[in-house]
Amino acid sequence: MNAHLVSAYQQCFAEPQRSQRRLYEMAKRDQWNSDALPWDRLDFSSLPPPLREALSGLCAHVHYGEVASLLAAARAVEQADDSESRLFASTQVIDEARHVEWFTRLQQKLAPPEPPTVHETVTALVDSVYASSDPDELCLGMQLIVEGLAQTLFQEAARALRGIDRTLCEASPGSQDAPTGPASAAGLLADWLSNYIARDESRHVAFGVVQLGQRLRRLPSSRIDALQAKVVVWGQLLQAIPAAFEPRFATLGIDTLRLAGDCIGDLNLHLRQAGLEVQLAPPTAPYVTSAAAASSPGSTT
Repeated sequence: MNAHLVSAYQQCFAEPQRSQRRLYEMAKRDQWNSDALPWDRLDFSSLPPPLREALSGLCAHVHYGEVASLLAAARAVEQADDSESRLFASTQVIDEARHVEWFTRLQQKLAPPEPPTVHETVTALVDSVYASSDPDELCLGMQLIVEGLAQTLFQEAARALRGIDRTLCEASPGSQDAPTGPASAAGLLADWLSNYIARDESRHVAFGVVQLGQRLRRLPSSRIDALQAKVVVWGQLLQAIPAAFEPRFATLGIDTLRLAGDCIGDLNLHLRQAGLEVQLAPPTAPYVTSAAAASSPGSTT
């Protein structure tokens, strides 16, 4: 008999992990179908080209992260410590699959003239996290850092899209009542990001906090120190991302420095909740400027 399968089978009858069970029940309750959304109302044809291009470029980078999260989530099912964690991780696989599908359809709606290039600051972080063979590192990097970045970015993007929606409505009186058009498309997309995508991400981050927190209690101090050192390495890669997209964020009405600060602040909170002591310093305006200048001149931003 396979020892790993026997252990997984026996775990089905163990005392349930209450936090993971609660997240699993929430995941079952909050499942949604991308096909059920009114995609016919999402018409970006009259959205100003700079806004459309900036939105498409931003979505392309998130799309890349979602593909990595899908593949990493499948590994997390195998690496789960207990039955409830395994069940929740399986729901994250379908969540990530749905996100990949959703962003694929969104890009088709935005119809960029050329497929946007994924910036090296994004691939550097996502690829490094995905390459982790250690389950604890993968949980830390994917659930807290990558998923946490996505959660913060979706919340800020939804806020910016609602601002764009208001501006376009004011510029085109009567468009608020129209079933299609740039104003309603921006507002509808903001609602979808908040009500569906970001809600899924919040569960993923919460699972990472719980799972990593439980593992840390069993790890020797040397392994915890190694994980905290990894946070510093990945944190430096994370801090380079907002600055590299400053022109695109400005087009969408997103304050780059505030977004960078929110990303670091949210990550620090999640690290503390999981039980890690390492904290990243908040960015400052000179940092944002220098990081943007240091980005590769040949990269697409």
